[in-house]
Amino acid sequence: MAHLGRHTARRRAYQLATWLERVAGPIYVVLLVALRCDLKKIPPWLSFLSAPFGWLQNNSVAVAVVVGAGVLVAGRLNAWSGPRDRWSTLKAFLDEIQRQAFKVCEGEPLHHHRVTLFKYRSWRLRYWPWERGRRPRAGWLFPVLRSGDTTQRTSSVFLAPDDAERAEGIAGQTWNRNSTFVHDEGIPKLQGSPSDAQFESYARATWVPVAWVRDHYKRNGYCPLTLCGIPIEARGKRYGVIVLDSLADKNLRVPNPNDGFYRLIQLMTGKLLGER
Repeated sequence: MAHLGRHTARRRAYQLATWLERVAGPIYVVLLVALRCDLKKIPPWLSFLSAPFGWLQNNSVAVAVVVGAGVLVAGRLNAWSGPRDRWSTLKAFLDEIQRQAFKVCEGEPLHHHRVTLFKYRSWRLRYWPWERGRRPRAGWLFPVLRSGDTTQRTSSVFLAPDDAERAEGIAGQTWNRNSTFVHDEGIPKLQGSPSDAQFESYARATWVPVAWVRDHYKRNGYCPLTLCGIPIEARGKRYGVIVLDSLADKNLRVPNPNDGFYRLIQLMTGKLLGER
């Protein structure tokens, strides 16, 4: 099960770079102090420093090389992961979409009305068992970032293959259509102890496997009734999709997928993702 915003490569790179930069400075300072220190003149009350300072003096070149390499690696990671405030700004933007997109939100649990950014990848290493059309290199949409502070752990990875008929969920359908897609009609409501037929009906209405519906309902106690997908581009290339889902029926303030509201989301998200 993935943790949104924590297990993405660029975010991990950003966190590692930040840590390397924070520890490099203090280590260099301690190394310089150790090199300038005369171990024979250390007062008794600081005798505990003799051993570590002696080790640093004997291994000063190696320590300097390692710390220097760490600084260089941090610089490369920063260049690759992008601006430091990119992900925090994106998160704030998703939170604002959450507040503006849904009719019913204030005073209700935020995780009932969510906004999730998915990124397309051509492969998925962990998928097993393989099935026809569902192989590691079939094409998948992975969750990257989600609004709010709860429901940040998710296993919702959707198939987005070249064969559009097999695309899963509102995310996969949006990816293959490459246009904003609102789906808030004909989705059956699951409550209580749904029958097999009800699970199957929901799965057909939302383009997901029955097993996914059962698992989602078991973990959350509900399945969304309002779905919207928005395709996202960054740096002139297709990046993924943003999915809006709500427990409430017909809960979008702007039900028209051609409205400028959704185009603005596309442009702003693409701009934030494309910054270097």
